[in-house]
Amino acid sequence: ECETMNCQMRLQWGTQDGGVGRGETPDWFHGTEIPDWANAKEDIQNSLLKSMHNEPRLFFILESTGKYIGDYFNDLWDDSVEYYFKGQSRFYPIFLGWYVADDIYPTKTDVRAYMPSDYTPSERVEKIALDAEQYVARTELLRKHLGVGWKMTLAQKWFYEWDRAQAEREKRLATWLCEMPSTPQQAFAVRGSG
Repeated sequence: ECETMNCQMRLQWGTQDGGVGRGETPDWFHGTEIPDWANAKEDIQNSLLKSMHNEPRLFFILESTGKYIGDYFNDLWDDSVEYYFKGQSRFYPIFLGWYVADDIYPTKTDVRAYMPSDYTPSERVEKIALDAEQYVARTELLRKHLGVGWKMTLAQKWFYEWDRAQAEREKRLATWLCEMPSTPQQAFAVRGSG
């Protein structure tokens, strides 16, 4: 079908030399792990966005694990949050926490194998769950898909606590916190903290 539509698919990466999308007019782009790009701001703002023209068929998505407060991806997120709904930013900001993937966090096998039948969430986990529930409640797109009044399940609370405890024992909590945030504010944590 690509031949009849005169289209191409090109794979590029954030650590390559030269601008992503330069010399082309792509109408579809999916960029991932933006903080790991060598020149993310140059490649995205000054190269790619200048080659993509706003029209109905345009598809542009940036997704990533948040890593550092004040890096390009964090600044882009903050700008989008502040200005998108005022009509002054191209990017719709949507944070998808780990709990959105309720089919894998936790898996049914994890629950059967490891979750105690008498599990009671800690205060820390109840706070995490409340933060997530409040974020979903004030985010229209998540309310639409998760439902009004969405609550974190007991199994999700258990999984968060269980998985975090393992990360603490293995001395990789800072990295784990970047991978398992429950709110956008938690997503942009300085590596090495925890």
